[in-house]
Amino acid sequence: MPEAPPHWYAVLGVPVGADAEALRRAYRERAARWHPDANGGDAAAEARFKVIAQAWEVLGDPERRAIYDAVRAGFAERQMEAALAAGGFLDRLFGVSERAPEAGRNRRLRLVVPVAEVIRGDERVVELPDDETCAHCGGLGTAADEVPCACESCGGRGEVVARPVMRATWVMCPSCAGRGFRPRVGCGACEGRGRTPVIQRLVVPIPAGVREGQTLRVAGAGEWPLGGSAGGPRGDLWIEVSVAPDPRFRVDGEDVVHERAVPVWLALAGGRIAVETAWGEVEVEVPAGSREDDRLLLAGWGVGRRGNQLVHLRIEWPTALTADERAGLRGWGEALPAARFPRSVGDAAGTGSADRAGREGRERRGERGEHRP
Repeated sequence: MPEAPPHWYAVLGVPVGADAEALRRAYRERAARWHPDANGGDAAAEARFKVIAQAWEVLGDPERRAIYDAVRAGFAERQMEAALAAGGFLDRLFGVSERAPEAGRNRRLRLVVPVAEVIRGDERVVELPDDETCAHCGGLGTAADEVPCACESCGGRGEVVARPVMRATWVMCPSCAGRGFRPRVGCGACEGRGRTPVIQRLVVPIPAGVREGQTLRVAGAGEWPLGGSAGGPRGDLWIEVSVAPDPRFRVDGEDVVHERAVPVWLALAGGRIAVETAWGEVEVEVPAGSREDDRLLLAGWGVGRRGNQLVHLRIEWPTALTADERAGLRGWGEALPAARFPRSVGDAAGTGSADRAGREGRERRGERGEHRP
């Protein structure tokens, strides 16, 4: 088997068909990244810089690049011919199918979102395991002073012929994971993978009004394909939303329902109170004479500021009154004109008949008309 040629395109991180300007730009970026002066004289950086300079000497000269491309293409062709030889008649009859880029797998995550965030919409930061280009080898997977060579299995194409049925098809090369090159001596930091594990921090927008069980898609935040960026696009991240209940708020379409306790004296006299919303407290006016379950409307304080917030009043009565407090309340009530209590006045007019009806009803039920403290 012929010796695999060096893969100078991989050293500069450009595709085989890159034009002269792309080559020049890639060389300058990598040379600046690995220049010894920019790395405090680090020996590994200096060795990597020399390899980059070698790649530029070949690819930056049109004549030398043409010779190199011919050698590389000849090697790839011989490897392809060897792979197709086994197919013989079938491949000549049916041909070989092109390989479609393979995307990475999708990832799934369950995210618990409080009701307040559902009402106003928000952003959440999630952390996921990921990987990034190795800082020590720049993604080549080789030791600092080593030059990656074209993969012997695929001839540098990044794909090989497979025959799952009668017709052959191109599939990702398992030897080089679709990169088209392999390190002779692997990078110690990434073990030749060209990528190192990291924790990925994603800012996920939570749209106002998101529902329980709804899924949110973050494009390109899934797993890398087997061949890294050379194998195809990344998968997606699918987030399933679980809404955490909150005793303060209930979402009804685009409206928000909130219950607010109000002391009986304020309900009678009226006044201002602070009401909680998903954005903080706001002051509202309670009309005098408010009753249990009356509703106050906060226009524009609903889901996404599109709907409204409905404040249901719950009248709170005092408890554990002292004797002086009871006497004070009795005196206050007796000082009010009877007309302030029209229903009580009406009931008083029919007290006799009401007492008789109540007594007869209790007798029928076998009850005694006692009042227990």
